[in-house]
Amino acid sequence: MSYRIIGDSCVDTNEKMEKELELIKVPFSVNIGEKVIVDEDIDLPMFLKEMNNSPEPTKTAAPSPGGFLSALEGAKEAFIVTISSKLSASYSNAVLAMEMAKDKCKDLQGVVIDSKSAMAGESLVALKIREFMDLGLSVKETGEKVQQFINNEMQTFFVLETFDNLIKNGRMSLLKGKLAALLHISPIMYGDDGEIRLLETVRGNKKALRRMVEAIEERVENIEERILVIAHCNHEERASDVYQMVKERYRFKRIEIVPTTALGGVYSNQGGIVLAF
Repeated sequence: MSYRIIGDSCVDTNEKMEKELELIKVPFSVNIGEKVIVDEDIDLPMFLKEMNNSPEPTKTAAPSPGGFLSALEGAKEAFIVTISSKLSASYSNAVLAMEMAKDKCKDLQGVVIDSKSAMAGESLVALKIREFMDLGLSVKETGEKVQQFINNEMQTFFVLETFDNLIKNGRMSLLKGKLAALLHISPIMYGDDGEIRLLETVRGNKKALRRMVEAIEERVENIEERILVIAHCNHEERASDVYQMVKERYRFKRIEIVPTTALGGVYSNQGGIVLAF
C-alpha cells in the first residue's frame, strides 16, 4: 500500500487482516509485579496465568512518542490508531510523534485517530481506514470519515468471564465482584465516547453472550453494510459460538474473529468477548 497504518498493540488482528492492512504495531509494556513484558509475540495463556496468580495489580505503559516516531520513519501517508484516550496516554504520545514526524518531513500526510475504544474497536477502525482509502479518498478525508464513524456509528459491546483483574486493579469493588461471581451475574458492557458503561446484567455467561448478540439490532440499523469484529481472550471456541449466533440472526457484510494481545488480556482476561460493529 502507498500509505501506512500504525496501531498500538491493543489493535487485535488475525493473519488475514495482518496481510491486508500491513499493520505496524507499536507495543505497550505490561508490568506484572516487577516483571516487565513487552506486548509483542507473547504466550497469551502463560501471560494470563502469571497475571492472575500475581497478588499485585497489573500495570500498563503506553508506547512512547519515540516508538510511534520510529514506525513513521520514511512514510509519506500514515494513520495511527490508538486505544481510547480516556484509558491511556497512547493517543497523546501518538499525536506528539506525528507532530515531530511532520516537522522532519513537511510532505508527510498523517492523521492520528482516537478509536474511543479498544481491542475489536481498534481493529474495526483499521479496517475502516482501508475501506475509505480504497474508495480513493485522501488521508485527510479518510481521517474525517473514520472519526465521524467512531463518533456517530461505531458500537462496542463486551462480556467478561471473570472480574478478578478488575477487582485487583481497582476498577470494581471486592464486594461487587464477589457478589457477581456468587450469583453468576455477567454484566454486558458497552463503550460510550471512550468510557465503559453498563448495558445490563444477565445471570450466566451463555445467556449474557446471547443477549449481547440480540442487542446488536437494538443499537444499529443497516447491519448488511457493517463489519463485525469479534475479539476473544484465549477462548476461540466461545468466539466461534458467538459467530454462529450472529450468523443465525444477522447478515453483516464481513465478520472477523481475532485473538486479543496481552494488553487486551489485561482488560478482558481469560474468556472475555468483545464485539465492535
